[in-house]
Amino acid sequence: MSKDISIAIIGSINLDIVASVKNFPQPGETITNATVNRFPGGKGANQALASHRLGAKVFMVGRVGDDPAASEATQTLRQEGVDLSYCQPVETILKAAVDSNSFFCLNAAPAKPVPHELLQHVDLLVPQP
Repeated sequence: MSKDISIAIIGSINLDIVASVKNFPQPGETITNATVNRFPGGKGANQALASHRLGAKVFMVGRVGDDPAASEATQTLRQEGVDLSYCQPVETILKAAVDSNSFFCLNAAPAKPVPHELLQHVDLLVPQP
């Protein structure tokens, strides 16, 4: 890909907090030696970062708070140059689909009902179980 290609990705931006233990606790047992790691991600953020690393100019559209976790969740995207100027309280995916005058792909994960009106504006639907 080249920077001549622009992609807008509308999706999730998460901060995963993962606790690892050597053994699962038994009923009533307290585990005190867990290791806790924090991983920025989310399906939308991961797609944005991958597209950017492949050479596209990427605009990430999502909703994040203004707390330290939000800053941590978007840190890698910011450092690598993904445009986050559209990450603030935003209109719904439906509005984005209706206003889009280009190819619109909807990854419907996690699976949940999708309004019929939205489907009328989707060029490619990626269903998820």
